[in-house]
Parts: sequence; C-alpha cells; structure tokens
Amino acid sequence: MFQTNSHVTGRVAMEMYVKVSNSQESMSKIADVLGYCRNKGVRLWSENGQLHYKAPKGVLTQLEIERLRLSKDQIVALLERANDAKGVEPKLESCIRVGHAPTTFSQLAHWHRYQLSERRSLRQVASAMRLLGRLNIDALRKSLIEIVRRHDALRTRIVDVDGILTQEIANSADCALVADDLTIFPETHREREVLRLIEQHIVEPIDCATGPLFGVRLLMLCNNEHVLIIAMEHMISDAFSMNILLRDLFTAYRQASKGRAFSLPEIPVQYPDYAIWQRNTQKSWVEKHGAYWDRRLGGCQRVRFPADGSVTIDTRVGWGSVPLKVGSALKAELREWCRLRRTTLVMSVFTAYVGLMLRWCGESEAVIQYITDGRVSTKLENTIGSFATGLYLRIELHEGDSFLELMDRVTEEYCNAYQHADFSYMEAQVPRPEFTRNSCFNWVPQGPKSSPSDLDGSDDTITWSPVPFEHPILKTLERDTEPFILLYETDDDIVGGVSFPLNRFSSNIMERFARNCLVFIRALLGQPEQRVKDVLLE
Repeated sequence: MFQTNSHVTGRVAMEMYVKVSNSQESMSKIADVLGYCRNKGVRLWSENGQLHYKAPKGVLTQLEIERLRLSKDQIVALLERANDAKGVEPKLESCIRVGHAPTTFSQLAHWHRYQLSERRSLRQVASAMRLLGRLNIDALRKSLIEIVRRHDALRTRIVDVDGILTQEIANSADCALVADDLTIFPETHREREVLRLIEQHIVEPIDCATGPLFGVRLLMLCNNEHVLIIAMEHMISDAFSMNILLRDLFTAYRQASKGRAFSLPEIPVQYPDYAIWQRNTQKSWVEKHGAYWDRRLGGCQRVRFPADGSVTIDTRVGWGSVPLKVGSALKAELREWCRLRRTTLVMSVFTAYVGLMLRWCGESEAVIQYITDGRVSTKLENTIGSFATGLYLRIELHEGDSFLELMDRVTEEYCNAYQHADFSYMEAQVPRPEFTRNSCFNWVPQGPKSSPSDLDGSDDTITWSPVPFEHPILKTLERDTEPFILLYETDDDIVGGVSFPLNRFSSNIMERFARNCLVFIRALLGQPEQRVKDVLLE
C-alpha cells in the first residue's frame, strides 16, 4: 500500500497500471492504486458493474480520473472479488415500510444525551432568510407542503414502541406556516424582534414523540420584506441537509409561483431506508471494524484544555463563542498551496488545528473528533437526515514533526478512520467513552445551491439573503465538554468560530486561541517544513 507521504510514488503507479496486461501483475498494480486512492481520501466502489468514486475536491487530477476510467473493468473486477470474499451485505436501497423504521445510531446518541440532561429536545438545525420583493405566500405554502411530502425525515417522530425507540413516519404532508406581522412594531424595533423570534423558534422545547420536529415561521416586516425561519431537530437533520432543503424549497417556489408542476431532484433513498440499512449491517460492521476501534482507542482518555485563571465563577451557564475567519486572500493562497501538494483545503486547516490544539494543551497525543458528512453513498446526496457523524482520530505529535509530517499522519489517520467509520455507533453506547468529550473539529462544506439568488415569482422577483444571528443552541450545550471549532466554507472565505463553556473559559483566552489558529495556518503555508513545536504562540 502506498503511504500518504509517497505522493510521487503514487502518481507513478497511476501512470504504470494502465500499461500492464490484464494479468495477476495487473491486478496487483491496481490493488496498489486502490490503496493509494484510499490514502488520499478517495472512495471507489462498484454498483451494478459500474465504477463510482467520491473524492475531496482537487485531490485527483483530471489525468488520474481518466486513467481510473480506462481501467474501469479491472478495478470493478477487483472490488467485486473483495466483496465476494467479505460476504454480501444488504444494499442501501428504498424499502417498503409501513410508517415505522428503526432509529439510527445518531438518533440514539441524541436520545441518550437528552435523557442524561433531563431536558426536552430543540430544533437546533436552523436557518433564517431575508426575502425582499412581493412574496407569493400561497406558492410558498404549497412549496413547503411539497418539500415535506418529498422527505420522510420531515414527517418523522421518535416514539417508544413496546420498549424500542422507533422512527414513526406520518403519511400526512401538512405543514403549518406560522406567520407573524411585525408591522405593528416601530420600524426601529423590528430587527430586534426578528432576532428574538428566531431564538424563540429554535429553543422552543418540543417532544420528539409528538413533534413536529420540523417547523417554519414567516415574519412580515413590510409588504415587500419578510424573514423566513426554518428549524429542524438534529435527530432528523444536519447542516448539509439544510442546504438541500433550501435548494428544494426555492426551486419549488419558483415553479409554484409560475403555476408549473413540481420538478425536483430524485431521492432514491430516504432517511428511514438508511436506518434500516445501518441496522442490517450492524453485525457485519462490528465483525469487520469493532476490533480496529478497540485496538485504536483502547485506554484513551479525555484531554482537557488548560484552566483559565481569569475565570473565577464556575456557575456561569451556557457557552460562548468567538469568531474565526480565513479571509478571501488567505483562502486563495491556501487553496493554491493545497493544489500543489495534492491535498484538500479542509485537511490543511484541520492539520493546523491539530497542531495548535496539542501545543495548547501541552500534549503529544490526543483523540480529536472530526465531524464528517456521513453520507456513505451518492444515493444520499439529495436526502434530508441526520448523517453528520464524528470520526475519532488518535493523533500523535512527535518532537521533530514538521507541518508536512504532521499532515501525512493526520491524513492517514483520517483515511483509516473513514474506512472503519462507525457513524455514531460509538457515541450511542452507554456509558459514553470519556474521549468523546474531547475537542471537536466541524467543517460544513458548501452544499447544493439554489442559484441564482433570486426567486422569479409571477408578481415580482424575490431576492434572498441569510440573516446572521447568534445561535441560541450554545446556551443549552453540555458544559462538561472541551472547546470546539465550527467552520463554514463559502465562495469567498471560511467563516466560523470557537465555542467554549463559560464556566471554564473567558472570551479573552478563546480569542487568543482563535488568533493562534490563523498563526498556525500561516505557518503551514509559509514554512511547511518548520517544526510544529517551534511555532511561537501569541
């Protein structure tokens, strides 16, 4: 197998394997290439005799993609031979259901947290959009009903059936569009009321067994200005799913406002289908991957951030957040650096974060949770559901490690963890392992877009833009967890922040931590062969 630091060797293999004959030697070369692809974060699989791949943007050159295509038959044969040796697993496909499905491991993990914290659930996954123009409210209502009809997750409740936690999917696609008229407030007070109602809509306690877990609210500021608030319980959605929902909703609105029939992307597999597939593969997962995690994470403990001496009151409730932004110029420089080294934007930023976190905590090793989108198949790319899940990466920082050496180790650990991904199976265990409280790196990739940003209605053109707000979920997070980073990639830059429990850290200390994230990113770019331990912290 090619190691992740053998970039040149790997590229030579990509050039060689299409030149040899279809023999045992050829199969051996292709097996090496498959190892090379895996270590670069590329997933290859066969389906009905066709070769499919999923790769981080920029990792494979167009020439490498073409060479994979030329040797498709040999690669498919090798993949199918490997599948035969492992035994046939249930396929991820649409199932015939009668309103019920098992819960996913992610849903179980959320449920356990609610039980331990003795609180009701909230609609944490939220978005607020400002709509300017003459809004066709009837078309918006019809579009929402269509979206709810399309996605099983939006009609789901979590109920107890004979002592077993179960997803219950309603047949009805009704969706109540709650409307509030803010024109009764003075114009100077309306924006403040908008932010209050956004928070109220998100933090309103709900019962997972009665729902609804999906809610929409429309605020009217004046005849030509509205704010649309959409919020979903994390047990049925994630940030990437919100991108899907907004794309589908705005596409449906364009069609409904012009009196056209709905025409939206196909959803071959619904979230309850995924839950059934996940449970059907649980036994084989434990057989194939359980030993890896037992061996890899056995004996790992929690790594705490150093105490903040300026925090003297340990009764402060909730979480705080400080901003972190990789501006457009730095992002462009980082993207070019990644292109030249055949790596990805997210993996380079993650490496910088790992280096900083280990230095900040004075540790040479830690388990860091990397949040992945969890979508194991292209069949799920249009499915709304709670797929986001953590990969637990055990990463060492050696005394002489340069940034490039650390990146090789981080990349290899990520690829191995993804190959053995548990998709929240570990977090659903009781009691929960201590290392699951360690620092977390969450990168939300750009999802499917509704483009352009204007919605052509029959009466007028609607333009929309996001309404920035401080997410109130920070007030409800478990306090006994380490600070974590959440980043969103946009067209121009990377924005997000560092979140931290207020009972242990001050904003000043966490602002310093955020500034040092940028210091480590710039060190990675400017002096990639420099020792990580030689970077000066602010």
